[in-house]
Amino acid sequence: IPMGIGTFGSRSLAVDGAATFEATKIVREKAARIAAHKLEAAPEDIVFVDGGAHVAGTPDRRVEWAEIAKSA
Repeated sequence: IPMGIGTFGSRSLAVDGAATFEATKIVREKAARIAAHKLEAAPEDIVFVDGGAHVAGTPDRRVEWAEIAKSA
């Protein structure tokens, strides 16, 4: 086919992908603040891992995602 109208899939990815990326940053920042509060640490010291978050360098100081979500 020499000419077509296209699927426009790339445009929706650019718009929706950017919106999803920005929303994810907001959720991550809020989750870090909540975890930091629960772990008595600074938000910038929070490390996210499978199943939750912990204070950098001390994985035994941990909070689960479920607990973070309940506090949101």
